[in-house]
Amino acid sequence: RHGYSVELENKPHGQAGQDETSKEHSSKLRTVIRAADGSKCSVDGRSSWSREESRAGIVGTLAEWLACAGINDLDANPRSLAKGGDSTLPSHFRSMGLVLQLTLSYSNIPSEHSPQDADEFCLVTVKAQVRPTLGPMLHHLLYAP
Repeated sequence: RHGYSVELENKPHGQAGQDETSKEHSSKLRTVIRAADGSKCSVDGRSSWSREESRAGIVGTLAEWLACAGINDLDANPRSLAKGGDSTLPSHFRSMGLVLQLTLSYSNIPSEHSPQDADEFCLVTVKAQVRPTLGPMLHHLLYAP
């Protein structure tokens, strides 16, 4: 779930702080999921969610969220995302880890990314950051006769 509050005349309004100046505003808030390059990204079969559709949360598989970040396989080479093609990185994401960053940007100003059927929208941008695991890596070997 997500929402927002605004400040008018230095007094908070919105869902936070229920006092005599608080007001709730119902709108056609739409959540749109995009890849870092701005292209549409599908999670659970769609890239756009109405307020009602997202009320219980937006749920997708790890593979779907990774695909939105441009990673289609955990065995892909992380050097393709790293700045400068760092040669010290392991050869695949599976052995090093990564950070999946979701940035939520709210707006009521139309743009090329805004849906036509909403007066307010939340643009969720998904991006992967190459970041090696800091903990020790353990390998277990089993020798059988």
